[in-house]
Amino acid sequence: MLRTISISGLIVVIVLISGIKTQAKDTRGSIRGSIVCQKTKEPIAFANISLTDTTDQIISGTVSNKNGNFTLQPIPFGTYHLNISCLGYKTVEKKLELSENISSLELGTLPLKASAQELREIEVSEQRVKGRQEVDRTVFTINRDVKKTATDGLDVLKNVPGVSVDFQDNITLEGSGNIMYLVNGIKRNKDYVAQLHPGDINSVEIISNPGVQYEADIDAVINIVTNRRSSGGKGSISLQGSDPNNFLGNEYANLQYGTKIFRVFVSDRLHYENFPASNIIQSQLMSGEDTITIETTGSGRAAWLNNSLSYGFDWFINDKNTINLYGNYYIRRSNNSDYDM
Repeated sequence: MLRTISISGLIVVIVLISGIKTQAKDTRGSIRGSIVCQKTKEPIAFANISLTDTTDQIISGTVSNKNGNFTLQPIPFGTYHLNISCLGYKTVEKKLELSENISSLELGTLPLKASAQELREIEVSEQRVKGRQEVDRTVFTINRDVKKTATDGLDVLKNVPGVSVDFQDNITLEGSGNIMYLVNGIKRNKDYVAQLHPGDINSVEIISNPGVQYEADIDAVINIVTNRRSSGGKGSISLQGSDPNNFLGNEYANLQYGTKIFRVFVSDRLHYENFPASNIIQSQLMSGEDTITIETTGSGRAAWLNNSLSYGFDWFINDKNTINLYGNYYIRRSNNSDYDM
């Protein structure tokens, strides 16, 4: 009896020393590459990289850094189109596939061929948004095509050169996410920008080198100019989904009503992921020259949800004075341990 207790105690001590190793099977991957000029072989910074699915829905996006490198992650397994564009170069498109066998794509060096056309104004592919250079900023006028296809304010920003919005609504400008947001010159946040109706946006002003009149710790300013007094009711809704077994969904809803004197609005943005995952626990027991490996496996689902609800009221006192009241409600939940052991 005493010997049995000693062996059991030894096993417990060995298990505690060896530890428990946990691995979760992921259903997402990454894409990496480096963009260079085909002629000079020099790296191209701030090139726009976007990833779309088979329905042309944008899944993720970014811009290349000063060395021409870029990374897209985490990307759910599937078939995609990678689009690379930069002012003065021809757009490059590649068809890609991420799977369990190929979860990390290393594309290597991607050369861009210089465009022979001399551009007289700043523009992106298909000439969706054109810009003009002013003393301290670049002003991009939002045309009808963008207003018709966009569902909210962030969708509009996706069409502005240098601005990248990924599938989780993270915004970067020329690689930096340290951005100040203004609407008609008034400081706002990203959630306020998201609830703007595309039809009310006249132009987007990009200030890449903010002066002393702005906060010292910011890298760039995005000022959105709107129709200050838009009358009537407006709304939009967008639902995105995928394979129910590996679900990736985004929901956007926007509703507003305004007159010449006031405007009220409410909007909701939801991002949800749910995919199967597995758990493997391995323990090694050593007794003399003998080693025993004990493995326990389980399976279940991993999920997380981000939801942002914005609401507010604008009172237009006159052409120069406005009273704004608005708020946000956030929900963030995750479950990465719902496994059946």
